[in-house]
Amino acid sequence: VQAITYIAGINGGTYEGFGMGFGGIMNTEVTIYNKKITNIKVLSHGETTGYYEEAFRELSYEITETQNLHVDSISGATSTCRGFLNSVKDAVNSSLNN
Repeated sequence: VQAITYIAGINGGTYEGFGMGFGGIMNTEVTIYNKKITNIKVLSHGETTGYYEEAFRELSYEITETQNLHVDSISGATSTCRGFLNSVKDAVNSSLNN
């Protein structure tokens, strides 16, 4: 996967996003600096232990390394991944409106 240098139109700051995972609503905090996503932190979720840890870790790494929000889900944790990605996208969309 080739990394991009920045996401056009993205504004710096810290933004919260929400998405629906397997265990309900999850909330993430996305930090953007110099037009790049630099950190993703999960603030709350109801996901099942043993599934969410790898999904959150792997997807956060992929997004921050590639600056791409279109990453593959982790097998066996599709709903968790979908909720996480939607939550991150929601936060990034907030930065576009800022």
